Amino acid sequence: MIASKLKKSLVLKTTVIFLIAAMVPFVLASLFYYKSSRSALSAEIASSLQTKTELIRDAVDARVSLLRSNAVAWADLEVMHDILTDDVDNRISKLIDSLMKDYDIAGDIYIINRKAEVVASNNMKATEATITAPWLHELLIGGIITSDVHPSIITGEDVIAFIVPVSSSFQGLDIIGGLLLEYRVGDLRKLAYKSDSTVISILTKEGRVVSAYPPENPFTRAQGKTGSEHGLYSKSGGVISAPGYIAAVAKTRGNSDFSGFNWNVIVAIDEASAMAPIKRIQHISIAIGLTGTILILGLVTIFARRITRPLKELSHTADLIANTKDFSLSAHSSSKDEVGRLAAAFNRMISEVNLYVKRIRKMEDDLIRADKLSALGELSAGMAHEVKNPLGIIKSSAELLSTKLDQDESSGRLAAAITEESARLEKFLETFLQFARPMPPQMGKYRINEIVEKALPLLSRHMESAKIKLVKTLGNTLPSVYTDDNQVNQVLVNIIINAVQAMPEGGTISISTEESAEYPPFNPTRQMKVIIINITDTGYGITPDDKDKVFNPFFTTKEKGTGLGLTIVYRIIGNLGGWVNIDNVKPHGTAFKIYLPTEADTTGKDESE
Repeated sequence: MIASKLKKSLVLKTTVIFLIAAMVPFVLASLFYYKSSRSALSAEIASSLQTKTELIRDAVDARVSLLRSNAVAWADLEVMHDILTDDVDNRISKLIDSLMKDYDIAGDIYIINRKAEVVASNNMKATEATITAPWLHELLIGGIITSDVHPSIITGEDVIAFIVPVSSSFQGLDIIGGLLLEYRVGDLRKLAYKSDSTVISILTKEGRVVSAYPPENPFTRAQGKTGSEHGLYSKSGGVISAPGYIAAVAKTRGNSDFSGFNWNVIVAIDEASAMAPIKRIQHISIAIGLTGTILILGLVTIFARRITRPLKELSHTADLIANTKDFSLSAHSSSKDEVGRLAAAFNRMISEVNLYVKRIRKMEDDLIRADKLSALGELSAGMAHEVKNPLGIIKSSAELLSTKLDQDESSGRLAAAITEESARLEKFLETFLQFARPMPPQMGKYRINEIVEKALPLLSRHMESAKIKLVKTLGNTLPSVYTDDNQVNQVLVNIIINAVQAMPEGGTISISTEESAEYPPFNPTRQMKVIIINITDTGYGITPDDKDKVFNPFFTTKEKGTGLGLTIVYRIIGNLGGWVNIDNVKPHGTAFKIYLPTEADTTGKDESE
């Protein structure tokens, strides 16, 4: 159904094409921008996390190293020799209390003698307790012992321990006991840069949790597994992969005299929170895309309708012309774009078609008129001959009677009247025969202006008596015409006499000549180079009803006219290969246009044949 609508609707086609053309680049650009922005942000977050992780790792290293260094320094203090007296004067206990306050140690300090008995501590519960540990033997032989995360011997809390031997030269004994510093590893979280979306975990190399924030996170849940087993980080550290997190890991490395515990410091950030800006960009892009789609749909629909509206009007006009055959209709378009030019071209085509139709209809009328004239000519010629012979006898008899009768008597006057009327009828019959069987043209090469100048003197006296002014505008350098000058002269005389008779109170007759290229009514598809003779008067003009009848034989609007003058004009010009048109002029008057071909071969046929 959609495909069918697409085939039938230019608006829908245009909308879909514009939508695809606009949205595909937008979607591709948005995807590229989203992907590149996500990659850039991920790289920035990873770099920031790695920096933060290394800072926390360095802080942990510094804290642990400082604890060890302090333990070594404290074990070497002179007051530690009171171990031999079981700290009877509490000097060691006071020192421990002072150290705990001054160094803010999160843990406990135990001073033990060679019997592994606690002789002094900040933890009063541990006083006089005996410590059992595998490192006692190593302590008594002078080794400094570091113990990774383990439950405290005394408190059971997760601690790291530094055990430093205390030596003395009294009684010949080198090692008189030791200083045990237990540090609660949970305190290491204070060193972390915390935020709502940050996860921090410090794990031993075996995967045991040293410290974590928050206490429960994906990295603490991997407790008991090595890094390679739970797959959360690599041996060399760096950015690691964790479900729902972006994380970085760095291994502790101690210092020059202490290699550290080789812990893994992991700092992670919630991926959803970290990528929130990208999500916002994605949502904004989607919103922009939807808004753009709606806007494009609206604009394209308006634009497409604006384009298709004149096309629909054009199609409607074409259908209307096809159904009504009314070629005077035209398509209306105010735009100057391609659609406007299409409408203008369509109107020009319809105008040309209308012109051709008019020419063809005129040609049909001319053919019908020619057939009528031919048939009427044959009939008229026969009738004229039949009438002419008896009329000649009547005229001769009347003339003979006139010579024998007294002109003063009524019989003589009657004979003279018969003679006069017979002569008038004879003249009419000559005109009638000229119409019925016109003389074949004697063709030759002539200048049309010379023919006009030759005809006008014959009518000058007639026009002067009728108070008619003559205006001539003859064209220059007109080509010659191949015609019969006498017949053209007769045509001019007939038309000018009609014009004079149409202006009983005087007026103006204008005559002009010009060269042009016209489509003849008998061949509306080929242009012909012609000379046009324009004859215009200021008479009473011609009615629309009479316009198509003026060239019909015996049609006249005069009381004494024969109705053959313009018919003879029409036949003569047709025989000369031209044609004649008549029309009204404003404000009043009649205009004759005589078209004569400049080419040697006349296109008209001799209708007398």
